[in-house]
Amino acid sequence: MRHIPLVGLLGLFGISGNSQNIGMTFDDAQENYILVPDDPAVNFITDFSVELWVRPRSIDHNMLLVQEGKCSTSDWSYEVWIRPDSLVEFVFDCTGSCPADNFYTTTTKILPGVCTHIVVTYSSSGPLFYLNGVLDSCTLIGIPHCTLPTSDGPLRIGSYILVSGISTSFYDGYMDELRLWNIVLTPAEVLANYNSPPLGGDEDGLVLYYRFEGTATGAGEVVENSALITGTVLDGATYSLGSTSPYPDTVQCTSYSDVGPSELKANTWLEVFPNPGSDFVVFQNSSKGLEFLFELFDLKGNRVHSEIFTEFPYTLSVKQFPSSSYIFKITATNPTEQFIGRFLVE
Repeated sequence: MRHIPLVGLLGLFGISGNSQNIGMTFDDAQENYILVPDDPAVNFITDFSVELWVRPRSIDHNMLLVQEGKCSTSDWSYEVWIRPDSLVEFVFDCTGSCPADNFYTTTTKILPGVCTHIVVTYSSSGPLFYLNGVLDSCTLIGIPHCTLPTSDGPLRIGSYILVSGISTSFYDGYMDELRLWNIVLTPAEVLANYNSPPLGGDEDGLVLYYRFEGTATGAGEVVENSALITGTVLDGATYSLGSTSPYPDTVQCTSYSDVGPSELKANTWLEVFPNPGSDFVVFQNSSKGLEFLFELFDLKGNRVHSEIFTEFPYTLSVKQFPSSSYIFKITATNPTEQFIGRFLVE
């Protein structure tokens, strides 16, 4: 039986509250990355999930999050990227050689300085992306599935390795709660993980779990694996040109806390108030002359309300909704952008 964490209440966009854990900040200027030893436990060929929290400092270049295998060695497998246009992309190849043939890309953009929970699952049904617990509508170039080649090289976190062996495309920003699963997480499990405090490490299917709880800084430091089934075998190692990064960051994304207005002020795109709300919730933004689609989802992923509006502030009456936490998605049609968040109904 799979362990599904108890549902908690997370802040929206910028998250703060009880200090449950810390994360790790990568500095692209010092070329930070982590290598994970090669092991059959993480040599996935199908039916797996990649999960992590990110808060990129800036998004001005291709940034590699996770890479399995090296391009052009016939064992290249898959990669997860943040692109310069702020979209997240899952790239995979069926032959193990470059160039890649298959690209699965979100339509929702993530924002610099904003915490985002990312999950990508891969199965015979094709890849799926979830952002902040919500299934994203994505675009696919290529085929949806194949049996992936296995790699005999290390798993890389935070940088891409070229055919020449040079590292590039360094991630710049905060990362936390990186998890690799040898199962396909269900929508309910994804949402539960988004809502949960840190896991125990004994969850079924969890084969790599970096909580980034260490205090060490710089190169040559051990990154502890908290997945009990693999243990120290998959402890990682940090790499850096300098001695000041990567470093532990106490401004965490995954605090287990109530939602409140104070958590919203750091987000420059959208203000949501009052939060929690009992009669109405107002969404405020400075955009003008655009058409927006507002969608509201319950914690099971069911869409309970949708409406097109053309002017901020947008006021939503919440009297008809039961007391609970809700996830909203606002889509601007021109240019196409999506933003996801959540609020409470008292």
